[in-house]
Amino acid sequence: MIDLNEGGARQTVRTIKNAGGKAHGYTVDITGRKALETPPWPIARQAKRSTFL
Repeated sequence: MIDLNEGGARQTVRTIKNAGGKAHGYTVDITGRKALETPPWPIARQAKRSTFL
């Protein structure tokens, strides 16, 4: 889970885990064009399988 809002990311991760899923939360600011050109690959490498929505 990536979100600009750290608290929001934590809450979403908690919701997913409480439902039996697996999740990790990261605070990432993707509001600028530069950030969109450089995806958070280090985050993706930390997971065996990632789904980005």
